[in-house]
Amino acid sequence: VLVYYAINNLCALRLPTGQRLYPRVFAWGGLLACVFLAFWVEPHVWMVGLVVLGLGLVGHFARRAFLNGSSER
Repeated sequence: VLVYYAINNLCALRLPTGQRLYPRVFAWGGLLACVFLAFWVEPHVWMVGLVVLGLGLVGHFARRAFLNGSSER
């Protein structure tokens, strides 16, 4: 959860000024809070989370390669 909230805050920081709903300080605060809270998560929880994220990435790229390969036929 902290990972995708951190990514969300990073994305909010990259928004152009005209598309923002809130000032950048809120996105910075959210990002810093996620990083701070991450230090309180137990190491085995991080390992499980990283394995799940890794499996998701492998599945994503495998699916993408399969779909690209099947469209060439």
